[in-house]
Amino acid sequence: MAETCVHKMPKKIVVIGDLQGNIEGLDAILEAAGLVDESGTWAAGDAHLVQLGDIFGRASEPKECCDRLRELARRAANAGGRVHVLLGNHEAEVVHRYEFECGAQEYLNFATQASLAAWEHNRDAAEEAFWDMSEDRSMPISNLVAAWELLHPLGRDEFRAALKPSGQYGRWLCSLPAAIQIGTLLFSHAGLLPKWTGDGLDALNARARREMALDAYFAEMPEESILIAPDGPLWCRALAWGGKGVRRALAMVLRRHGAAAQIVGHTPTLDGWIHARYSRRVVCVDTGIGQRKSGRLSALVVTDGAFWALYPPKKPRLMGPVPEPLG
Repeated sequence: MAETCVHKMPKKIVVIGDLQGNIEGLDAILEAAGLVDESGTWAAGDAHLVQLGDIFGRASEPKECCDRLRELARRAANAGGRVHVLLGNHEAEVVHRYEFECGAQEYLNFATQASLAAWEHNRDAAEEAFWDMSEDRSMPISNLVAAWELLHPLGRDEFRAALKPSGQYGRWLCSLPAAIQIGTLLFSHAGLLPKWTGDGLDALNARARREMALDAYFAEMPEESILIAPDGPLWCRALAWGGKGVRRALAMVLRRHGAAAQIVGHTPTLDGWIHARYSRRVVCVDTGIGQRKSGRLSALVVTDGAFWALYPPKKPRLMGPVPEPLG
């Protein structure tokens, strides 16, 4: 069943940006934000958690992140809270077999003992075949084996099977909303422009789910697809980078929904800190959580009518009050 996309404002909202498979970072943020106790059990009552997508892509442990968020959603619901995971461009890519941003560790995360045994058997068979190559095609055997391993990464078949629209994880990813509204705040992976919200959030999310369910290669989708459009909710960078007409477009979307601000990820902040733009009408929260060496753990906390920036293990920093909605 599709998730309701408009919710009343709870006492507390915690927003986590692009994860890219950093399960240790996710757990650290959840605990620092007071959402879970030391055992990982939901401990925040009716609070809402919003994760803005991009669990996959250049990731280390995306499967564990998905499992944690799905289990946390069940526990939160039992306590009167909510966990919302939004669709990111990386999810749209991997479901539709566009794996240019994936790495060996991401495939390996889905490997099993059976797939390891089959992979080793196939690699040995390929190595045997290399010995029979003719003189004009021969090269160092170690190079040939290394090339075979690059072209046949361990776990890729299992990765693709799990993430296709009918797969164990693909079905869940295909059900995710592209945008939600909680109280006076709009949430999407990259940002909402007027052309995508004219028919309302329900229609936008229904369209995203229809296109996610298509059995199509990502790069061959039509340019007008919500999953691939450069100005769409999965790819838009206008709210983060600015430019001509952005203020007007932002105000139009906020007025249309009676909203006060948009909360977005997707575009990493240059200095790794959460930033508010346009008089706190836009808050950019992608601080590179998945980049363990160069990024920064973070979460945006909305409580007591204000925005707070959390950088574990430090205490939250006040960013300022949530602005009044545009009506």
